[in-house]
Amino acid sequence: MPSTIFHTILGCCAARSMGFSIRKAHHFCWVLCFSNLPDVDFAAGLLTGSLFRFHRSFTHGLYLYVLLFAFFLILVREREPILLAFWLILLHLLADLCSGKQIGFSRSYGMPLLWPLTTKNFALPFTLFPPILKDAIFSFHNLKVVLWEILSGLVFGILLYC
Repeated sequence: MPSTIFHTILGCCAARSMGFSIRKAHHFCWVLCFSNLPDVDFAAGLLTGSLFRFHRSFTHGLYLYVLLFAFFLILVREREPILLAFWLILLHLLADLCSGKQIGFSRSYGMPLLWPLTTKNFALPFTLFPPILKDAIFSFHNLKVVLWEILSGLVFGILLYC
């Protein structure tokens, strides 16, 4: 799965493409929070003692965010930040959808995109992001993964910005 580094780089590029200046602290905080919001399920895992117990479950479903998005569009007068937040969350879900065991034409891990309507995992027939090894955080493999994420984040960012 892409790391917080990739989600944040992609979020910064997306925000910049929408005219937000990430040099402003409140814009950067907005990007940092919403680019990584679906991974808040790690907190639930921490409470149970199993970090990945809930990962890619309820917080990786579109239904939750569509409802929140509609709710905030009704309540909030200034729509651009709400649109940015929704875009950042969608980019997070899309990036996570592209992660799997190895780069190439191997099935991605998938996610329950339509949770709670169904728990079926939706997956892609290819993978762009290999996993970070959790039992060897400071390994050469993980260094390569993070460098790949930085490079691909910049490439995706350029494509978003153009």
